[in-house]
Amino acid sequence: MVIKLLAKELSYKAAYSCWEDIINNLHDAGCDEAIIKQCLQDLLDDKKQDIISCLYEHRNDLLQQLHQKQKQLDCLDFLIYKLEKCQDRKELKR
Repeated sequence: MVIKLLAKELSYKAAYSCWEDIINNLHDAGCDEAIIKQCLQDLLDDKKQDIISCLYEHRNDLLQQLHQKQKQLDCLDFLIYKLEKCQDRKELKR
């Protein structure tokens, strides 16, 4: 009974149809178990600003990772370009 009440309260506070959707959304966003537990607890405690702050922090971490991966892709693309350019020169000399 308590679990059902908590689940209903969580769903209502986050405008989701069920609490599992909240967990799935957090999981799909790359949140680890600690973040998920903290968000759910904060939601129960009506600490929405804490949740939002935590999620913005996680978002910034993801964005930083994205930028790092983009830089790696750019470096790889440049290397491929240089190698192909070198290959083209060799073929022209033949």
